[in-house]
Amino acid sequence: MSVSHFYLNLDTTAPTVDIDAPKYAFQGGIDGISIQSDERLSSFQDIYAIDSEGQKHEFVFKLSEDKQKYIGTVSFNEFPFGEATVYIRISDEVGNTTDVHKINLNVISSLIGNTLTATIDIKSFTSTVSRGALEPESYISSGNLQTTVQEPQIETYIKTMGISTTKN
Repeated sequence: MSVSHFYLNLDTTAPTVDIDAPKYAFQGGIDGISIQSDERLSSFQDIYAIDSEGQKHEFVFKLSEDKQKYIGTVSFNEFPFGEATVYIRISDEVGNTTDVHKINLNVISSLIGNTLTATIDIKSFTSTVSRGALEPESYISSGNLQTTVQEPQIETYIKTMGISTTKN
């Protein structure tokens, strides 16, 4: 008499995930978050953030074609300044669900578009400023050059004017 038998190996282990997310985000900006798994994932996803005021923001990420990665773009338009916590829980294709993973990030203000005023004390001044996108209005008063430029242009302006800077 011959005995037949077989081994049944069940997958009862949740997927291991590697999360790539920023440490900070600009209010009004859009950032990418990706979740890489060591096995194929199901469509189940529980991804959301709690902002610094306790408000919940839910996200839906896209599952990659190989089903081992979730990719999402997150808009921080509605987030107040301060720390936000992103919570992530996903499942593999046989229903094993990960523990909740938490990621903290700081939502900060962007200087882009804000106006900065730079006051530079100089004794003599010779420069050629090219005309084009960078045309700040300037005037000389009491030996000081005072100019107003938009933040993304301030470093370019200082270099164009041939001014060396030191930090105090």
